[in-house]
Amino acid sequence: MTYKTFLTSFLITLGCIFPLQAKETPSPSDIQLGAVKAAVVELNNGNTLYSKHSDWQTPIASLTKLMTALVVVE
Repeated sequence: MTYKTFLTSFLITLGCIFPLQAKETPSPSDIQLGAVKAAVVELNNGNTLYSKHSDWQTPIASLTKLMTALVVVE
Protein backbone atom coordinates (compact mmCIF):
# COMPACT_ATOMS: atom_id res chain seq x y z
CA MET A 1 0.00 0.00 0.00
CA THR A 2 1.51 3.32 -1.02
CA TYR A 3 1.66 6.37 1.19
CA LYS A 4 -0.87 8.26 -0.96
CA THR A 5 -3.38 5.39 -0.86
CA PHE A 6 -2.93 4.98 2.89
CA LEU A 7 -3.40 8.70 3.52
CA THR A 8 -6.51 8.83 1.34
CA SER A 9 -8.03 5.81 3.09
CA PHE A 10 -7.19 7.26 6.49
CA LEU A 11 -8.80 10.61 5.73
CA ILE A 12 -11.95 8.99 4.32
CA THR A 13 -12.20 6.80 7.43
CA LEU A 14 -11.82 9.84 9.69
CA GLY A 15 -14.51 11.64 7.71
CA CYS A 16 -16.90 8.74 8.23
CA ILE A 17 -16.15 8.38 11.94
CA PHE A 18 -16.24 12.08 12.82
CA PRO A 19 -18.71 13.77 10.48
CA LEU A 20 -18.83 17.53 10.68
CA GLN A 21 -22.10 19.23 11.40
CA ALA A 22 -22.98 22.71 10.23
CA LYS A 23 -23.51 25.28 12.95
CA GLU A 24 -26.73 27.22 13.09
CA THR A 25 -26.41 30.71 11.62
CA PRO A 26 -26.94 33.32 14.35
CA SER A 27 -29.75 35.78 13.86
CA PRO A 28 -28.72 39.41 13.25
CA SER A 29 -29.79 40.36 16.79
CA ASP A 30 -27.29 37.82 18.22
CA ILE A 31 -24.29 39.20 16.34
CA GLN A 32 -21.78 40.93 18.61
CA LEU A 33 -19.46 43.43 16.96
CA GLY A 34 -16.63 45.45 18.42
CA ALA A 35 -17.31 48.29 16.00
CA VAL A 36 -19.54 51.23 16.90
CA LYS A 37 -21.17 51.25 13.47
CA ALA A 38 -21.53 48.54 10.82
CA ALA A 39 -23.41 47.78 7.62
CA VAL A 40 -23.79 44.79 5.31
CA VAL A 41 -25.18 45.56 1.87
CA GLU A 42 -25.93 43.14 -0.96
CA LEU A 43 -23.89 44.16 -4.00
CA ASN A 44 -26.34 42.98 -6.66
CA ASN A 45 -29.33 45.11 -5.67
CA GLY A 46 -28.14 47.38 -2.84
CA ASN A 47 -30.44 45.92 -0.18
CA THR A 48 -29.25 46.47 3.38
CA LEU A 49 -28.92 43.07 5.04
CA TYR A 50 -27.66 44.29 8.42
CA SER A 51 -27.00 47.67 9.98
CA LYS A 52 -25.88 48.80 13.40
CA HIS A 53 -26.41 52.45 14.39
CA SER A 54 -26.88 53.49 10.77
CA ASP A 55 -28.60 56.71 11.85
CA TRP A 56 -25.59 58.02 13.82
CA GLN A 57 -23.46 60.73 12.25
CA THR A 58 -19.72 60.37 12.81
CA PRO A 59 -16.71 62.15 11.31
CA ILE A 60 -14.72 60.48 8.55
CA ALA A 61 -11.61 59.41 10.45
CA SER A 62 -9.61 57.77 7.66
CA LEU A 63 -10.02 60.59 5.16
CA THR A 64 -9.05 63.11 7.84
CA LYS A 65 -5.85 61.19 8.56
CA LEU A 66 -4.99 60.99 4.86
CA MET A 67 -5.56 64.71 4.31
CA THR A 68 -3.47 65.56 7.39
CA ALA A 69 -0.61 63.41 6.08
CA LEU A 70 -0.90 65.05 2.64
CA VAL A 71 -0.72 68.55 4.14
CA VAL A 72 2.30 67.60 6.27
CA VAL A 73 4.14 66.12 3.27
CA GLU A 74 3.50 69.20 1.12
